[in-house]
Amino acid sequence: MDAADSGKVSWVLGISGGPSQVPRGFHPLADEWRNVADREAAVGIVPGQPILISPGLVDYRLGDYFRDAYPSDRPSTALTYAKELRTWFTFLGTQDVEWFEAQRSHVRTFQIWRVYDSRNPKLVGPATWNKGWAALRHFYEWATKEGWIEHNPAGNTDRLLDPGTVGGHREKNARTSRDRWITPGEYAMWRDVGLRGYDALRDPKGRIVAGLQNVAARSRNTARNVAFADYLVTTGLRLDEAGKLLAFEPGTSIEEEVPIVGKGRVRRHYRVMNDLGLTSLHQYKVGERTDAIRRAQAEGRYDEVKGRLEVVEVLQSRSGQRVRLTDGRVLSVETMTARARASLYLVKDQQLEPAWLWLKEDGSPLQAASWDKVFDTANDRVTAARTLLGAVSPTVKVTPHSLRFTFALFVLLAGIRAIDEHLGFDDASPFTVMNYAQAFDEVRDLLGHSSVETTKRVYLEPVKGLRRSSLLRGATIEQMWDHVSATNPLIGFHTS
Repeated sequence: MDAADSGKVSWVLGISGGPSQVPRGFHPLADEWRNVADREAAVGIVPGQPILISPGLVDYRLGDYFRDAYPSDRPSTALTYAKELRTWFTFLGTQDVEWFEAQRSHVRTFQIWRVYDSRNPKLVGPATWNKGWAALRHFYEWATKEGWIEHNPAGNTDRLLDPGTVGGHREKNARTSRDRWITPGEYAMWRDVGLRGYDALRDPKGRIVAGLQNVAARSRNTARNVAFADYLVTTGLRLDEAGKLLAFEPGTSIEEEVPIVGKGRVRRHYRVMNDLGLTSLHQYKVGERTDAIRRAQAEGRYDEVKGRLEVVEVLQSRSGQRVRLTDGRVLSVETMTARARASLYLVKDQQLEPAWLWLKEDGSPLQAASWDKVFDTANDRVTAARTLLGAVSPTVKVTPHSLRFTFALFVLLAGIRAIDEHLGFDDASPFTVMNYAQAFDEVRDLLGHSSVETTKRVYLEPVKGLRRSSLLRGATIEQMWDHVSATNPLIGFHTS
């Protein structure tokens, strides 16, 4: 049994914000707390803030931690750390230890259990452990500063950076990137089987592909989920960047330079590189999204939203898009926090509708943190389908970052081939990175990397072997993908 997942002492992770999903009249207590979002806002709890609940009680100190220890524009970091802390707290529960009683020996026992103990069916790799250890350090440093504990059991030393220290818990041999690239064909299968609910089958070559739509699958929010995935894989946007888009912000044509303020509040431009992203987005906006808005309007849901900002006009300018409110104020949307963006409601034909692009079935904004569950559900479906078809390694884990990686590698492959053709290189020419500086710069700019060295560190390995391959001369992009997938263990499902 995995102690970290034991149902006996499992912690519950929730997310704040959003209107109540419980129908009126279901229970008096639920009606009394229908304004829970307003109560949260009154005490400084922002939408999307993690809430960790133990099996026996709610620890207000954990609420203080997630409210005070993270900037309001870093909800994804808070959620990532919350998941790691849930695993840690659950493990401590199996040892009859509270989080404020933990000692360094407990951290070491936890590390052995997660990384090395063969009795644990869910062992993790070095990179995953290091992420969890970072979460423990961050939490306990805060708890120490606040006076809840005297010593940080996770330690504040790193034996890899300072070999003379004792007790550092960072694991060696951790890959910087945990996510895989996937080929365009694999992405299409994952999207159609995982998000659209199609059946899977083997084609004449033995490859696992999507078949016909399974009417019994009952996939929900299909158009929205497909549009989101297609937009990620054709733009390379980060989850947080795409997840907080407003309905009027995405590009409307291929190669259009679309401004966005991304990680670190750095402004850059991105481009939609394929019609797929625009087509899926249009279908979602005129279909599912419009239907959800109409239902919410009919039920008067938007009239109940507290603290909403009503927008009467969207303004275009060189400095970016701005909105004019009913009270006459003009605000820039590019630098708005996700919370502020979610409060924008457009006034159209005397009706309100959210400016937020991605909506739930009830017409309310879908927070970026909710996409993890969408991807997990799709991965489970694809894994189950591949298991039934006898795949050697059936488990699939596609993440939003996987799609970002795939986009970047696609752009890089195309750029390398264009440079080779321009310079007259053939498969006998040596692979010199500096010859392809323009291709790496293009990927860096599109992804918003702070340094081209980051781009090279992540993407150089999969492409450097292509220099000696004749595929760079006259090959299709699909053939190049097949080659890098066959020669690099970090690319593709490897499902034959």
